[in-house]
Amino acid sequence: MTMTTITVNPVYGYGWRRGASAEPVPAPCKIQTSHRTSSEIVGKVIETGHPYLNYWLVLGLRTSSPEGGDYFNVYMYEQEPSIVEGDLDRTTHKPLVTGFATFRE
Repeated sequence: MTMTTITVNPVYGYGWRRGASAEPVPAPCKIQTSHRTSSEIVGKVIETGHPYLNYWLVLGLRTSSPEGGDYFNVYMYEQEPSIVEGDLDRTTHKPLVTGFATFRE
């Protein structure tokens, strides 16, 4: 897979959480993708000065529209998530922060 840079645009959705605590919606950020399928994107935050710089994000498709406007569940990790046989291994790490976002190329 070719690595690309995309801009993640966080949205409130059902709120952002760090464990049991509410978390403010973060600012948009650029990520360098490392894994991408039609329903999932994995990448590392490369936006200088962003509070989640060097965190790993997993964007899992939540809702899709033929006109665009896809929305994703966001899971943030300090370590790179494991990919097993092309799929994210969700048993390896528990996300530190969760939320919702859209993205653009």
